[in-house]
Amino acid sequence: MVQDDSRDKAYISYEDLKDAEKAILTFIQWQEFSTEINTLMSRNSSVSHGSRIRSLDPFLDAGLLRVGGRLHKSSFPEEMKHPVILPKDHHVSTLILNQIHQDLLHSGRNHMLAKLRERYWLIHAPSAIRKVISKCVTCRRQRSKVGEQKMASLPKDPSRAVHLEIAALLDTDSYINALRRFIARRGQVKKIRSDNGTNFVGAERELKKSIQEWNQAQIQSAMLQKNVDWQFNPPAGSHYGGAWERLIRSIRKAMNSVLKEQTLDDEGLHTLMCEIEYTINDRPITKNTDQHGDLEPLTPNHLLLMKRKPNLPPGVFDKTDLYHRRRWRQIQYMANLFWHRWVREYLPLLQERQKWHDIKRNFQVGDIVLVVDWNAPRNSWPMGMVHEAIPDRNGLVRQVKVKTATNILTRPVDKLCMILEMD
Repeated sequence: MVQDDSRDKAYISYEDLKDAEKAILTFIQWQEFSTEINTLMSRNSSVSHGSRIRSLDPFLDAGLLRVGGRLHKSSFPEEMKHPVILPKDHHVSTLILNQIHQDLLHSGRNHMLAKLRERYWLIHAPSAIRKVISKCVTCRRQRSKVGEQKMASLPKDPSRAVHLEIAALLDTDSYINALRRFIARRGQVKKIRSDNGTNFVGAERELKKSIQEWNQAQIQSAMLQKNVDWQFNPPAGSHYGGAWERLIRSIRKAMNSVLKEQTLDDEGLHTLMCEIEYTINDRPITKNTDQHGDLEPLTPNHLLLMKRKPNLPPGVFDKTDLYHRRRWRQIQYMANLFWHRWVREYLPLLQERQKWHDIKRNFQVGDIVLVVDWNAPRNSWPMGMVHEAIPDRNGLVRQVKVKTATNILTRPVDKLCMILEMD
């Protein structure tokens, strides 16, 4: 009778694992520390002065290079007093750190370092641990920061003036009526920037259709023949309209301080909006000084109430025109004075970037990202892959299209968390 011992041959004992571990560690040390091992095998008590592990006072123990250190008389276990020395960037070192990271349930750097040094001493271990944690997908999903890119240059049409219109409803028809009232009072609009509200998107679609109908009816008005350059911010990209979002906050603050819990009729609300509009447009946009003789600071009302458009006034005018009998030359000089103050005092204030100073890595097609939704717990944020990167004229990606399990979303980079780079 022949006994089947295949089961015994497949069984790996604890001693087999220890022998395999020792063989791997010995092989690694001979790869990285062969000079130090040869020095210690030649009966020298210490390694050379130029060795990177000289401060550890290494010694050989059964073929393994261990830390000598100063804890000989402590009551710690021998493996903790004299851990095995390993290099930082070796693949086996990374495997050991990954295993410790998972065993400790994705804990932080200090916890991992304490656990590691119970048996091993990695050269520059803190930086190696940081690298492992930074590449952990689970940790990135829970702790990664949102994307960031260098702050873009200002558009060609910056404005700080406010015009308030009351819309009866939050639908497309009401928005179109408010826009037509604005055009009737302020003039034909060449460009509109807005967020991605559904009423704005619907208005843009219906206005295009209406303009086509006007053209077909051969209406001779030049303003109606011109299409409106309507530019939408990416969804959830509120910082793209940071200038007007900040003004909305100022308007809301003014309304809260005046209204409190009062109830107004339509006429009272309209009057209040006009008063708030004037107040907000009367705020200084250049610096105030303590000098009595200095000119008053510029405000948006200087621009709105002096002349209809902020174009450079025609002709050359001097100070004597301020007292000239011809009213138009007096107004032109005042407009010219305003323009020069605008260029000298206000525009330089827009030069500095308050944040986002450095160019960051662009999001690329194939990157795995987490789509931020501040109204939901982080564990429920959808994960997706970058389907298309949308660079600006400088080649910096500020918004991308992300393919999730259900659809394709357009999002700015500050509403995405990088999980895994494609490269």
